[in-house]
Amino acid sequence: MNTQLSTTTSPVQVHADHGQRKLLGSWTSSGAFEVRARRSRVVIDLRSPQIPAGDIQLDLSLDHAALTLADARRAHAQGSVPTLDDPAKSA
Repeated sequence: MNTQLSTTTSPVQVHADHGQRKLLGSWTSSGAFEVRARRSRVVIDLRSPQIPAGDIQLDLSLDHAALTLADARRAHAQGSVPTLDDPAKSA
């Protein structure tokens, strides 16, 4: 799904809930984005806004418990060890 061209200066809102969202090509000229996804996949093409790589900042809030459980299940099924590190170990 592609959205229309946006030329606003406020952050572009991208929301996905239990689905998939793709924003490809020249879909915005904004340099600020707010992405919210719940059990979803979001693909954003940042090449068209011409954002320098040094200006990209990611603030990801993920359900760590769900990711840890999924990783443990995968490791058990494959007979390997989990790949996610325990954040409590670094404290």
